[in-house]
Amino acid sequence: TAAAVAALSGSAGGGAGEVGGGRNGRTAVTTGGTGEAMAAAETLGAYVNSCGSAVRPFLPSVLAALAAATTSTSPAALRTAALRSLEFALHPLDNDEGDEEGGTGMPPDRLAAAVPIAVDAATLLARVLAEDEEPEVALAAATSLETVVERTLRIAAGVA
Repeated sequence: TAAAVAALSGSAGGGAGEVGGGRNGRTAVTTGGTGEAMAAAETLGAYVNSCGSAVRPFLPSVLAALAAATTSTSPAALRTAALRSLEFALHPLDNDEGDEEGGTGMPPDRLAAAVPIAVDAATLLARVLAEDEEPEVALAAATSLETVVERTLRIAAGVA
């Protein structure tokens, strides 16, 4: 998890750092490429999709890394990969048979803690859908948003 998060953090800006961050006030340049960042985003998506409830403690850092990769300064291919991975972001919050409570569902305190995570994921996807001008990026956001909203509704129903 940490390596994928670090790869996204170092490469989300498309290769260039902040002005003045390099030697003698020049623009800093990172060595991480877009391909590495895309692989990291896809890895995080597979991680949260495959590991279920074991990933819950790491969801905030996973979501933050994927969100950082969706900024308009990131290449469209990286934004698309991160948004596709966000489709699986709430999977660890599902009440599946593999849950440690034996399939009976998450306790109310965990459900309540899941609400802000679900809202953040849905809000991010809706923002990208409304603001991004690249068709493939908007399509990835729309597809992921549908899944995230379904899971968010299940979480909200469990809290209510």
